[in-house]
Amino acid sequence: MAAFQLQADVRDDEEQQLKFQECLDLLLAAGYFRARIRGLSAFDKLVGGMVWCIEMCSMDVNVDLFYKDELSIGQKIGVTERIIEVLPQMACPHRVEPHQIQGLDCVHIFPVIQWLVKKALENQAETVAYTVGYGEFLFLEWHPELASPRPPPDRCLLRQAEERFRRVERPVAPKSSDAESAAPPEPAEPSLQPGAEAVAAMLGVGEIAQAAKAYEQQTRQLQESGLDADQHGRLLAAEVTDGLSPAALATLEAILTSFQEADAILSEDQAFKEECKAEYTKLQDEISRLQAQAAPADDDPQTEHELARRTAAVDRLRAEVASASRQVALLERQLDDVPSRAEIGQYQKRFVELYNQVSSTHKEAKEYYATNNLLSDTLRYLEKELALLNSVAESYQAASGSAAGRTEFLQQLDSIVLNINNNKKKVLAKKQTEKRAVDVLTEQLDGLRALARNYHAALKQFRSECAANEALTAAERR
Repeated sequence: MAAFQLQADVRDDEEQQLKFQECLDLLLAAGYFRARIRGLSAFDKLVGGMVWCIEMCSMDVNVDLFYKDELSIGQKIGVTERIIEVLPQMACPHRVEPHQIQGLDCVHIFPVIQWLVKKALENQAETVAYTVGYGEFLFLEWHPELASPRPPPDRCLLRQAEERFRRVERPVAPKSSDAESAAPPEPAEPSLQPGAEAVAAMLGVGEIAQAAKAYEQQTRQLQESGLDADQHGRLLAAEVTDGLSPAALATLEAILTSFQEADAILSEDQAFKEECKAEYTKLQDEISRLQAQAAPADDDPQTEHELARRTAAVDRLRAEVASASRQVALLERQLDDVPSRAEIGQYQKRFVELYNQVSSTHKEAKEYYATNNLLSDTLRYLEKELALLNSVAESYQAASGSAAGRTEFLQQLDSIVLNINNNKKKVLAKKQTEKRAVDVLTEQLDGLRALARNYHAALKQFRSECAANEALTAAERR
């Protein structure tokens, strides 16, 4: 609802619809194809198109213009306000207010969009021209010889230049006409010379014509004199370089150097191929010889008998090895079943820990039993005392009325006191018995502690002796 509250009151008539469609057409013509998306609102299309045009203009403005579909309505309105700030900095002759953009007043928005689209297209054309010019500049940096324009070369001269730069074949001894007709022509080696068009671009058409004439003369001289290809190349280079400019001469020298390097590479490649073929033939012959030696004679019964005997011996040895392997595995398992000294030490340590844990648990249980027995005896004595006091109180009320009753009451009290004394003597006797048992157990504990001390001392001495024994054994082995 906030979006509708922020929009201004603008009439919705045919003129507004027409201007809105013209705005979209302008944006589409400029390259803003998001205006075709039907899911976007009219506000998103117009504001997004204006932001896109401002970005295409590459204007240096101190305003953050960032627009996307996920912006909230407050952020979109903030973008609208920043657009209004950018337009005066771009020297836009038209003015538009934020409420007009928010209310989609296309009558006032159309001139602004028209000016922005025009500015964006102009900036795009300038960018293209600058990029193309920079590309040409870099191209001429790498190829300065193509800087000045030249007229198109003559086809006849191009053919002569192409013939001039073909590979010069070595002279062949003359043969009879029958031999020439019978022998097939050898395939020519691949030419590494440039085409006529590349040479024409490097040297110029007029210079190519002069070089072609000089080449024809030198070719006739070569055929008459019987020189080889290298001598002919040196003579040709001397003749051709006389009428060339310094730039063309440097280019020609670089081309000839490249040709020489290419010829050397081809020669090395051909020699390597011949060497590989010879090595391959040699290896094939060796393989055939070894296969012939390794092939058994099928028609030799003695060889077959020897082969069968050795095969049986191999099978027998394999069976023996398998049996020995099983015995070794059995002995290894038996050795693994015997614990080592370290494992015995670990077992002893774990048994001691388990014994201590069981002993502590047993001691705690005995304490709980003793506490329970003590509390049970205390409860029993308290119950007896309470019953005795209750009986005394009841007897006193009954015996207070007569002298015989009082006498009988006193006799009962005497008997009660006598029983209490007897019970006390029994408890004291039991206490003495328990004390003597405690003393006996204490003496046994002291004896066991002394025995444990002696055991630890003997164990320490035994370990030291074992270490000395191991040291002496190692010294003897050395």
